[in-house]
Amino acid sequence: MALVAVVAAAALLVFGAGRTTARVARVADYAESRLAVVKHQMAAAGPGHVLLAGDSNIELFGAPREGCGRELVNAGVSGATVKNYDTVARRLVPWARAHATVLTIGTNDLLRKSEPLSAHNIDRFAGAAATIIATLGERSESLIVTAIPPVGNNQLSAVDADAVERYSAILQEACRKPHCVFVDPFKAERAAAFGVAREGATEGLHLVRYQAAYAGLLRDACRRPD
Repeated sequence: MALVAVVAAAALLVFGAGRTTARVARVADYAESRLAVVKHQMAAAGPGHVLLAGDSNIELFGAPREGCGRELVNAGVSGATVKNYDTVARRLVPWARAHATVLTIGTNDLLRKSEPLSAHNIDRFAGAAATIIATLGERSESLIVTAIPPVGNNQLSAVDADAVERYSAILQEACRKPHCVFVDPFKAERAAAFGVAREGATEGLHLVRYQAAYAGLLRDACRRPD
C-alpha cells in the first residue's frame, strides 16, 4: 500500500493541474531517491540481472511473485516523462550490466493540455525515446521495449488516448536494432480502441494486473541468449 500511495502522489505531479517547474523538480527529486535504491539492488544482483525500466507502470510491477532464474531489478520512476527518464538511463550506464532490459515509458507524455499529437511534441518524444533506447541498449545484452498501456475511461479528459497508439508506434520505430524487440504485453487489457482500457482493467490511470501482463514477457527476457 505504501508503494501505491507514493506512485499515486508522483503521478499526480504530472496529471494534476499544471506542469509547473516545482512539480518537475519534485519528480527529479523522486528519481534521485529511486536511483539510490536501484544502485544498491543492482550491486547486490550483479551482472546478468533483468532490469525493469520506465515510469509508474514499471514501478507498480514491484517484485515478481515467481522467479525466472535471474535477479530482477526494478528501476521504475513514477511520474517520469521521456525527458526525466533519459537522465535516469544515463545514470544507470556505469552500473552492473543487465542480461536483458524491459522498458515501458510514455504515459506521462500524453497529457491533452500538452498537445502530444502536435508535430513539435511528436518529434520531441521520438528524439528522447530513441536516446533512451540507445542508452539502455548499451548496457544490456538485449532490450525489450513495450507499447504504452491503455488508460481508463475516467482518464480520457486528461490523457489523449489517440496518442497512446501514436507514441507506441514511435517506440516501435526506434526499437530496430537486432538486440531490441518491441512487444505489446497489454493486448488483453485494451478495449476496441488501442489507447483505452477494457472495463475493470484499470484503477484510475494504472492497470490492475501488472504481474499478469508482464509474466510472459519476463520469462522470455530471462531465457534470451547471452
